Amino acid sequence: MRSQRLAFYLARDGELDPASLVAIAATAGKTPLLPVLHPLNHRQLYFLPFQSGQPLVRNRFGIPEPDLKGARPVSPLTIDVIFLPLVAFDSFGNRLGMGGGFYDRTLAGLPRQRRHPLLIGVAHSFQLVDSLPREPWDIPLHGIATEQGMVWPTGTSA
Repeated sequence: MRSQRLAFYLARDGELDPASLVAIAATAGKTPLLPVLHPLNHRQLYFLPFQSGQPLVRNRFGIPEPDLKGARPVSPLTIDVIFLPLVAFDSFGNRLGMGGGFYDRTLAGLPRQRRHPLLIGVAHSFQLVDSLPREPWDIPLHGIATEQGMVWPTGTSA
């Protein structure tokens, strides 16, 4: 409830759609943000404010995103909650994305023990797997929101 800046994503390829959360956040006076591909570092993200009905442009992957022209990116350090899409997750908070590493690279500079921003994966419950391999650069999630409720990590995997 105290969170003000909330980063979402636009669903595609069967991802659980957070559009209703975006609408709720905007109605509650929060600042919804969307990821945008960094124009120079093609493996990182910017986060830009988003309003329903705002015109979007397609990035190099065909994903709609806010236009960077004239926009001021928001630092991940100042975002309260980031909702991340995923392909699979485990009970340790490990996340398998689409393979580009965009979120991991973008969040790599954040202190590991911080709980800010809060990183919440968004997934269908059937995307839970027993375990996922974890690389040193992988950023674990603080929790995962599914249609059946929240999944809170049970510890760290080896």
